[in-house]
Amino acid sequence: MSRTIVSDIKRRTNAIPFRGQWFSDSLLVSNFLEDGEADGDLTDFADGGAAQVRIARPAKGDLVEARLTINAVAPVDAPTTLSIYIGDFDTDGLTPLVLSAEEIAARHMALTGFDEPYFYGSQDNIFIDGLNILPLIPKRGEAGFNEDAFIIGLDLSVKTTPAEFVLYSFKVDCTINIAEIKS
Repeated sequence: MSRTIVSDIKRRTNAIPFRGQWFSDSLLVSNFLEDGEADGDLTDFADGGAAQVRIARPAKGDLVEARLTINAVAPVDAPTTLSIYIGDFDTDGLTPLVLSAEEIAARHMALTGFDEPYFYGSQDNIFIDGLNILPLIPKRGEAGFNEDAFIIGLDLSVKTTPAEFVLYSFKVDCTINIAEIKS
């Protein structure tokens, strides 16, 4: 039995993949990262601290997929914990808000399904491959939606100084749908 699928040929969606671009022009992070892969938002994180990385949204279309990949090595002789979350902008639409430890923990749980941060031992590989971050990114029409960008928060707890944390890769792969109107 054959089934016909009826669609409105005047309205179609196109899925367009893109690599998330950082919302800052400062290139201050470790030279281990690929060219153009990160910016100043990651500076504190690469030094073993917290970071809120602003990722620019495309001018048109809605996100339908957003996946985070991180490749790093934990410091020598130090237990390290990592929480990942989606942050919020201040009213200026540019400055990330500082979230409480409870808010970070709740958002990490919502993204990862774990109620504790990721834990890494001395020089463990930190590899997060394609973590789906879309569920917590504010959508058009929702409170907290910013038409220019969204924020990925990284809270790294390192017990040594200097941290000797090595960040090799930080990528956000996304897909948007753009409606195509034909006359």
